[in-house]
Amino acid sequence: MGNGTLMKNKIYEYIIKFIKGNGYSPTIRDIQLEVGLRSTSSVHYQLMKLLENNKIIFGKKHRSIQIVNIN
Repeated sequence: MGNGTLMKNKIYEYIIKFIKGNGYSPTIRDIQLEVGLRSTSSVHYQLMKLLENNKIIFGKKHRSIQIVNIN
């Protein structure tokens, strides 16, 4: 498992935890600070990978991230 996969998984788990705890999705900046990435564009890149892998979808509301099949 490469660093990209580890980071993608870390972001995915954080989003799940955040949504379960708060009822809404974290901001890009929240994710950046939590996982220690240097830029929001790095977070966006990882989110696009999660989207391609059908792990997340973007909701209709501005900046809304939804988990596919959240338990």
